[in-house]
Amino acid sequence: MMAMNFHSAYLNIRGLASKLEEVRLILSDHKFSILCLAETFLNENDDSCLYEVPGYMMIRRDRLYNNGGGLLCYVHDSLVIEHPENLDLYMDESITVKVRPRSQKSFLVTYLYRPPQSKASWNTYFSEFVERCYGLNDEIIIFGDFNIDLLNPTSKNRWLDNVTSPLLLNQLISEPTRITNSSRTLIDHIYSSQCD
Repeated sequence: MMAMNFHSAYLNIRGLASKLEEVRLILSDHKFSILCLAETFLNENDDSCLYEVPGYMMIRRDRLYNNGGGLLCYVHDSLVIEHPENLDLYMDESITVKVRPRSQKSFLVTYLYRPPQSKASWNTYFSEFVERCYGLNDEIIIFGDFNIDLLNPTSKNRWLDNVTSPLLLNQLISEPTRITNSSRTLIDHIYSSQCD
C-alpha cells in the first residue's frame, strides 16, 4: 500500500520467533514505512529486545487472553508518528498510528486482527472504533485479517451493507488473499476513507 510515499504491509506470521530472520530480510529488502505482523504468538515473557530490527522501532500488542494472537508493528525510524493508545482500548487486537508526513496532511493507519470465532458484538466495537478514528482524522486506512470471506456473497453483503458502507469505508482488495488446493478466500482486507 502506498499513500504519500508511505509503504506498508500486513502479514499473518503465525509465530514470530521462528521467522524473525525472514522478517529482518523482508524489512532490509523492501524498506517498508510500517510492517505489521499478526499472530506473533508473543506474550509478556518474551523480551522485546530479541525482536528489534535496526532502523525500526516497535509497537507491540500481545494477546492478553488465551494463547496465540498478538500484533507487532515495525515502524521505520524516518517516519513521524503518534500512537494514540486510547484507540487500542476499543479493539482487542489492534494498533493505530497517526502518520505525519512533512508538509502533507496526516492520516491514521490501523492494523487489526479479528479472530474467526468473534461474536456479532465485534462489529459494534469496530463501528465505534472507526467513529473514534474519524474524530481524530478524516483520512483512515485499515489493514487486517478480518476472517470474513468477501468472496462469499452472503458474508460480503452482510458485512459491507451493515458495517463498512455506513462508515464510508472503501474495501480495496478484490482478489483472493488465501489460496489453498481446495479453497480461495478474501479474508484479508484493506479499507480506506478515500476512494483513491
